[in-house]
Amino acid sequence: MNAQKFSYNSIIFNILLFVLIMCGSSQLIEAQQKSLTFGDILVGLESKSNEMTLAQKNKSITKKVREFGVNFPLTGGIKTELKYAGASPQLINAIRNSSRGNPASAAYLERGYGYVNKGLYNEAIAEYNKAIKNDPGFAYAYNSRGIVYKTKGEFDQAIADFNKAIELDPKLVFTYNNRGVAYGYKKQYNLAIADFTKAIELHPNYVKAYDSRGLAYYLKGDYDRAIADYQKALEIDPNYKLAKTNLQQALMKKRNQ
Repeated sequence: MNAQKFSYNSIIFNILLFVLIMCGSSQLIEAQQKSLTFGDILVGLESKSNEMTLAQKNKSITKKVREFGVNFPLTGGIKTELKYAGASPQLINAIRNSSRGNPASAAYLERGYGYVNKGLYNEAIAEYNKAIKNDPGFAYAYNSRGIVYKTKGEFDQAIADFNKAIELDPKLVFTYNNRGVAYGYKKQYNLAIADFTKAIELHPNYVKAYDSRGLAYYLKGDYDRAIADYQKALEIDPNYKLAKTNLQQALMKKRNQ
C-alpha cells in the first residue's frame, strides 16, 4: 500500500512539474516575442518626428526597454551604432541591464571584431559562425559576417547573410544599406536602389543611404537623381566629404552629356 501511495504521489509530482515547466516556457516565449529588437530601437531613435525631441525619444524607448527587455546582447559594435543614432547613456544602460541576448554569442562577436581590425577576415568569419551557431536568432551577427564577406568580395554570401539579418530584424536599417552596396558591386542597381530607398524610409536622415543611392543612380547614368541624392546628403550633413566629391563628379558628367 505504501509503495502504491509513493508511486501515485510521484506521478502527481511529475505532472505538476511538467505543468510548471510548460507555464514557465510559455512565459519565456511570450517575453522573447515582446522583447525589442536592435532595429526597433534604431528606428525609434532615427524616425523623423516633429512631435518628439531626441531626449523625449530616448526617455520613451528607455521605458519600453525596461518593461519589455531586448533580444540582443550589448556588444561594442552595437554600442557604437546606438551612440551614433543618438542613444543616451540611460538608454544604453537600460539595454545592458535588460538584455535577453546570449552573452557567449556577444563574446564571439567581440573576438570577430578584433580579427576584422587586424585584417584577419577568415578568423573573423569563424568567430561569427560560432556566434550564430550559439544564437541562430542573432540578427546583428549575420550582418557582421555579411560585411566581412562583402569586404572579401564574396557578394552572394554577403547578400545571403544580409537577407537573414533582415528576416530576423526587418528594421535593421544599416543592413539594407549594406545589402544595397553588395548588389551595387554585382551591378544590380535596381535592387541596390530599392534597398537604399528602404533604408531611407526607416531612417529619413540616413546620410550614407542617400550617398549610396546617388552612386547607384550615377552608375545607371541617371545623373539628375544622383545629384538630388548627393545634395540631400549634404543638406543633412554639409561636412560629408564623400557626397561632396560624388556631387562634383555627377555635375561634371551632366555638363558633358
